[in-house]
Amino acid sequence: MKNKFASTDVVAAVSGLKRCIGMRVNNIYDIDNKTYLIKLNRQEEKSTLLFESGIRLHLTKFDWPKNPAPSSFTMKLRKHLKNKRLENVNQVGVDRVVDLQFGTGEAAYHVIVELYDRGNVILTDLNYINLSVLRPRKEGDDLRFAVREIYPIDRISSKTSAGLGSIEELKRILDQLKDGENLKRALNPHVEYGSALIEHVLVEAGFPANACIGKGYSKSDDADRLFVALKNAENLLQQLRHEDSKGFIIQREEKRATAENGPLLTFESFEPYLWCHVKNSPRLDRDSFHDAVDEFFSKVESQKLDLKVIQQEKGALKKLDNIKKDHENRIRTLQAQAEDDKVKASLIEMNVDVVERAILAIRSELALQKSWKDISDIVKLSAAQGDTVAKLIKGLKLETNQITMLLSNPYADADDDDEKPLKVDIDIGISAPANARKYYDMKRTATKKEKKTVEASVKAFKSAEKKTKQMLREVATTSTIQKARHVFWFEKFFWCITSDGYLIVGGRDQQQNELVVKRHLKQGDIYFHADVHGASSIVVKNPSGQPLPPRTIQEAALMSVCYSIAWEAKFIASSWWVYWHQVSKTAPAGEYLTTGSFMIRGKKNFVPPSPLVIGFGIMFRLEDSCIERHRQDWKIQKEEQTDSKNTQVEADEEVALSESEDEEKEKSTFPDTVVRLNESEVVHQIKGEDNNDVQVTIIGQLLNEPKKSAVEIKTASQKPPQSSKKLEEGNLNKQGPSKRGQHGKIKKMKEKYRDQDEDERALRMQLLQSSGAQKEKKKKDAKKKKQEQIQSKSQPFSKQVTVGLAEIKEDIETQREDLLQKTEVNITNEKMENREMKDTLEMPDQVVVSEEKGSKPEKSVVKPDTDDEEEGEEKAKSESDDVFKLTGQPSEEDELLFAVPIVTAYSALSNFKYVLFSILITFSTFFS
Repeated sequence: MKNKFASTDVVAAVSGLKRCIGMRVNNIYDIDNKTYLIKLNRQEEKSTLLFESGIRLHLTKFDWPKNPAPSSFTMKLRKHLKNKRLENVNQVGVDRVVDLQFGTGEAAYHVIVELYDRGNVILTDLNYINLSVLRPRKEGDDLRFAVREIYPIDRISSKTSAGLGSIEELKRILDQLKDGENLKRALNPHVEYGSALIEHVLVEAGFPANACIGKGYSKSDDADRLFVALKNAENLLQQLRHEDSKGFIIQREEKRATAENGPLLTFESFEPYLWCHVKNSPRLDRDSFHDAVDEFFSKVESQKLDLKVIQQEKGALKKLDNIKKDHENRIRTLQAQAEDDKVKASLIEMNVDVVERAILAIRSELALQKSWKDISDIVKLSAAQGDTVAKLIKGLKLETNQITMLLSNPYADADDDDEKPLKVDIDIGISAPANARKYYDMKRTATKKEKKTVEASVKAFKSAEKKTKQMLREVATTSTIQKARHVFWFEKFFWCITSDGYLIVGGRDQQQNELVVKRHLKQGDIYFHADVHGASSIVVKNPSGQPLPPRTIQEAALMSVCYSIAWEAKFIASSWWVYWHQVSKTAPAGEYLTTGSFMIRGKKNFVPPSPLVIGFGIMFRLEDSCIERHRQDWKIQKEEQTDSKNTQVEADEEVALSESEDEEKEKSTFPDTVVRLNESEVVHQIKGEDNNDVQVTIIGQLLNEPKKSAVEIKTASQKPPQSSKKLEEGNLNKQGPSKRGQHGKIKKMKEKYRDQDEDERALRMQLLQSSGAQKEKKKKDAKKKKQEQIQSKSQPFSKQVTVGLAEIKEDIETQREDLLQKTEVNITNEKMENREMKDTLEMPDQVVVSEEKGSKPEKSVVKPDTDDEEEGEEKAKSESDDVFKLTGQPSEEDELLFAVPIVTAYSALSNFKYVLFSILITFSTFFS
């Protein structure tokens, strides 16, 4: 399988990249440490250039996964190339090196991509001085590829011709070759055509595909014809250099282990020209070479997985076949052994007299205590003298107490070729009939073994077949798991789709709440939040910016309550929504917002509570050609819901109710303090500019530098005492060297206050202060407040709200301290820690909301976390288009890729084809 660019591929790729000249660099990303993406754009035209060091360089249309954190080399490329224009694309000489020039004049930079050997990517300035090198290395003693070194562009570009200059040069090269050497391999080091182009011109000129010196090629007769073929290769290379060539993906058939699935077509290579030697192979034709290379490399990994599965299937079936063959060989061996034993026993019975005489003769010689060699000589001498019995003895195996006799059927015809003499081993320790019985016993034993082997082989074969099928299932399962379906970007969040086709996403925790708002809350979107503490941040994607239909608002509000603690607690709650520009991450001065916390500025639009009814359905991913057929489904539903009068009436009543509540709140200058359990909202009224009331609502925590209260001082005193030696030593060191007699005093003070910590020391110093100093301090504080109030009149209204917030928090803190001092609450350190831990668990997110009557939204809203506005708009469009790739109403003519489960409001599932069940929480559930 081809896995990197050849010389002809580089020529074709450079020719295809010429159309990108004039496009500007939008951004640069890295896929891994060798592969990089450069996004280019020119007005409405956009392209993405992908290059991998030593492997490939082409335009891509696929969405490749990018590294979340760009590498240092990527940052260097961004620094020098971003917003630069691609001015030129050249192949350096005839080598597999491409020079990309960005910018002109003094601001010109070059990106040199080496596609040979291990490859390299080098960023240089206009004088080819290296600014950054992907793979620093040495080449010989003099040449170094490192930063601040000069790239040897002149040495590489010196060779301008890929072929040979004259026929004499060709003959000189061929004369050095030995007979039998492959012609294509011999020419490849001397020309820069690549093996594919050389083979193409050789076949086109009439040479065999694997022509060798002396076999298919003659040095004396074929030199001129070979030179003409190489000239044709040069012309074809020039054609590829000046024309945008088509692309061809050459395929190969892989036979599967099971015939019912048919052969598998896998990618073998990618070519810029239809060579003669691949014309008859299965192939895929593409409009451009870049499209062919892009498709090849994007699908080759999945095809490698398919090939691995096929190999595993073949291995499993081959193992099963080997087991079957082994059992068949065993059975055949036992059958042949039983038949052989039967024949030998019958021959002994037919020649029983001769066998008996031979046994007695050998026994008599052994009884005379003759050696084995003497007995063998006697047998040979007797056979030479014409003894009939001695002629039949063909060997002595006295070490096993046996002799070998050549026995035949005395009753067979002389012309019968089937009845041939057979050598039979005779045991001289027993008689001839006993030898015959012995062979019959061996025959019966072999027959029994055969039967048992057949029975065992059937069981073993079934077991092996079962294991093989299980292995094939596991291989198929593994293949299915590894080739998992495409996961949409919103599936990592809480998500659903409304009846009108709007996508809703929500965070599962604090981090995801932060991510949803900062990255996916874009212009036109709507932010929802349940009116309870511990709810998820919900964003309704609305790229068109049109007002949301009432039913979508109701369903989004329902899902915001379902994604809160109200669902687990089984009670009904209301929710509210605001526009995208009302959500901010900017806190008042001196304070900060924790992860998952946001400021909501302006009016909140409340949605009345409704029964929590959700359903579980199935949506299907459509093939791209079927998307347009179902795009109208959502529009039809929108038109059906637009004329709903009841929803509009409810919305009007809701607006009137919220306005009346706002008027009542504005009339109340000093509202009553109400403590509500399981709610984190604290509402206050402050006076703003022109005596207008400003309502501030805090949900969660708005953190600042905390003041130490009496409880904290008391709990701190219960901690293990810390020595104040360091504090005292620091104070003494500031006073300079001690005078005479002070050293002893200091030593006594250290001994006296050895166990006193800093908190206790501060408390004692407060008790020692006189009341006159406290009165003086109060006067100074009052004077300071007056000056701040005078200054606040000239400040903007938003800053006055910040000052009001600070005053409210200070008053609350003072009242809390007084209350604790009066009641003398003693809280141990352990209880405080438990309570803080409990508060932390009960508050998964904090949302800070400030409503300002008649105020305008601030500019410091949460912006999408994208590289630039253009990429953000493109991403928003693609995010909204993902909804139209899914349908809940598949038809018979649709091609479905995979299924996606969805949990959404039950009303949104009314037109779904597959709805599994619904879950209901009503008002009766809350009151029961």
